[in-house]
Amino acid sequence: DETRQYVPAVVGSNGRVFVPRRAPGSATQLYVLALSAAEPAWKPCGPALTGNVQPYAMAITPCGLLVAGTTANQVFAWNPERNEAAWTKDVGSSVRALAASNDGRIYCSTHQRLLVLDGDGEATFKFGNFGLQDLQAPAAVAPDGSCLVVARAGIAIWFSRSDIILKGPIDLQT
Repeated sequence: DETRQYVPAVVGSNGRVFVPRRAPGSATQLYVLALSAAEPAWKPCGPALTGNVQPYAMAITPCGLLVAGTTANQVFAWNPERNEAAWTKDVGSSVRALAASNDGRIYCSTHQRLLVLDGDGEATFKFGNFGLQDLQAPAAVAPDGSCLVVARAGIAIWFSRSDIILKGPIDLQT
C-alpha cells in the first residue's frame, strides 16, 4: 500500500512494541502496543515527527529510550516510562539507520557519515568523508563499543571508540 509508510517495529521493556506510521501529507506518529494489557490496542505516543522514519532508523537504548531518526535530519528520543520527549538532535543530514550500544550510545548512520551520540543526544564522535556514500544499514556495534559500518558501494569501515581500525572494500571472492 503506497499510501502508508511501513517500518519494522522495535520491542522495548515491559513488552511494549513501537512503530512509526506516516499517512500521505501528514507527520509521522509513533504508536505503542502494550502486549501485557488486558485488551492490547495501538495508541499514539509522543509528538508528531517531521519527516519519514526510515527502515532501521529506530532503536531502544539500554535505559529504555525509544530513539527515532527522520529524513528531516532529526534524531528524537522518547521516554516511554514518563511519556515525554527526552531530547531532539539535528544531525545535519537525513538519518538512514540507528543502532544503540550496551553503554547507551546511539550510532546514527546518515548519507555520508556516522555520528555517535551519548544517551543525552550530545555528539561524542563524528566520522565522515571516508568514501562512505549512502550508509543504508545500522552500524554493527560490538560489546567493546567498536562498530562496523558498510556503505552501499561495498566499503566497510571498522571504528574503535576514537579511530579507524580497518577500511576497505568487502571482497567476498576469497
